[in-house]
Amino acid sequence: MKRAVYLLTASILAAGLATAAEAKQLVFCSEASPAGFDPSPWSGGNDFDASSRTIYSRLVEFDKGKTTVSPGLAESWEVSAAIG
Repeated sequence: MKRAVYLLTASILAAGLATAAEAKQLVFCSEASPAGFDPSPWSGGNDFDASSRTIYSRLVEFDKGKTTVSPGLAESWEVSAAIG
């Protein structure tokens, strides 16, 4: 019985996610209107939050609460020697 309930719940969730993936409209809620969704020409806080954090993935990420770098899109990288 429990297995049937889990299977039914998973099926309902999968159907809901499939419907959400077909949506054609982006809804963004912010404390102010962004000037644009391209992070290169806009540098305000609202613009940055509206673009690079929600739409674009980065090559590397910071570990939460730390300054150590972990992979984002990058699979590997090498640090070159400092130019002095």
